[in-house]
Amino acid sequence: TTTKKNTKPTDKKSESETKSTPQNVEKPLKTEHYLYYLEGDFNNIFDFLKQVESFPYPIKITKLFFGTEEPNTETTTINKQTFNNREKLQLKFHLTLYFH
Repeated sequence: TTTKKNTKPTDKKSESETKSTPQNVEKPLKTEHYLYYLEGDFNNIFDFLKQVESFPYPIKITKLFFGTEEPNTETTTINKQTFNNREKLQLKFHLTLYFH
């Protein structure tokens, strides 16, 4: 007696083809870019940074600057008037917002 094996054609790729084909390639996330410039006293800037920490969406902050402008020679003298009129702090940064 002879037995006949029923075989179906398969779409198996060779091992080298499988290795070169990337699997599960993810598309990059959509983004929007913003440039922020804030000015205020230390408490205001600090409150803003605390709120950013709890922002519910993924973000990236780059090119961060925190400080003051070049001091004027008139404001470097410490006296009662300069102490009461504190210089404003500046916070500048680029923000990337990611959408998923």
